[in-house]
Amino acid sequence: MITAKKDKFVAIFKQLLADPRLYMLFQKAVGGVRARKLCIRQYLAIPKGARILDIGCGPGFVAAFVPHSTYVGYDVEWRYIEYAQRRYSSLGTFNHGEYNRQELDKYEPFDFVMMNGLLHHLDNSIALQLLKLAMDSLKPGGKVLCIDGGLHPKQNAFARYLIKEDRGEFLRSPEAYEQLAVKVFGKAYVKTDLREDLFYIPYSLVIMILEKPKE
Repeated sequence: MITAKKDKFVAIFKQLLADPRLYMLFQKAVGGVRARKLCIRQYLAIPKGARILDIGCGPGFVAAFVPHSTYVGYDVEWRYIEYAQRRYSSLGTFNHGEYNRQELDKYEPFDFVMMNGLLHHLDNSIALQLLKLAMDSLKPGGKVLCIDGGLHPKQNAFARYLIKEDRGEFLRSPEAYEQLAVKVFGKAYVKTDLREDLFYIPYSLVIMILEKPKE
């Protein structure tokens, strides 16, 4: 009975997060917005005028962290995109739908691709396809930033609980995320970091920087 009530509560909570306003309130409260901002500052040196593609951009708040760039965001959740278009239209372009090969052909190559909180929603096959698509979207020497919740043996019990209640169904260890990226980019071009100091609550983040080899 307790388990059933808990499952119902979790399901309702996840439905509420589909509302971009509630999602933003939650992310600000737990440190999710802060975490993304810090990752961009600490792991990427983004110059003015950089071309940035954000796959799975959500409500679009990342555009505010890179105001002097050409920012293009994609998300399949129309409510998130509508919110982004209302709040951040002066900072970027926001598209409802999947980013695929047809969409790739519309753009010149990008300097950076962001896939934040995305891979843990995808099985290995689809994740590999998207990583390949991200690499093909980059200029030579361009970089991908991936940020996802991760599981590891020494993890705080509360952090593990929170991550397992995430909306993503394909949570992985840092090693498992890295193995996927290496298949596409090659071992020499993949850097992985495990961080547990970016949220206001116990939460383990796997951060990957993937570089497209220079020609």
